[in-house]
Amino acid sequence: MSETTRGEPSRTTLIQLLNQALQNEYTDVFLYPREADALKEKELSALFERFGRMELRHADNLAMQIMALGETPVWEFSVIDIPKTLDEILSGHIKREKEAIHLYEQLLTLCNRDKQDQLKIILAGLKAEEEVHFQTIKAILDKKQNR
Repeated sequence: MSETTRGEPSRTTLIQLLNQALQNEYTDVFLYPREADALKEKELSALFERFGRMELRHADNLAMQIMALGETPVWEFSVIDIPKTLDEILSGHIKREKEAIHLYEQLLTLCNRDKQDQLKIILAGLKAEEEVHFQTIKAILDKKQNR
C-alpha cells in the first residue's frame, strides 16, 4: 500500500481500491444475470437477477463516491465464463463475495485513517450487502450439498 510521509494512506491508494471495487461490482452486474438465465431453478434465478440489480446499485454508489473525491471512475469489467455446474457457480460466487468483503474492509480501514466519514457509511452499507450475498449463497450451497 502506498503511503504519504505522515504515515497515512495516500489518496491514490483510496481511489485505486475504489476503482477496483467498482470493477468487481460492474463485473457482477453482467455475471449474475447471465448465470440467472442459465439456471434451471426459478427461485435461484430470481435471486441472481436481484443480486445483479444490487450490484448495479453498488457500482453506481462507488462511481458517485469516486467523482465526489474529484476523480473519474474507471468503468471496466472482466468477462467471466459461466461454470458448468450449479456447485461451481455457487462456489465461484462465494469466492467473489469473500474478495469483495475483504476489499471493503480495506477501504473502511483507509476511511478510518483518512477521516472519510460519509464514504465510510456508504462502504459499510455495501459491505453489509455483500455479507448478505455471501451468507445467502453459502446457505444454498450447504443445503444442496447436504441433500
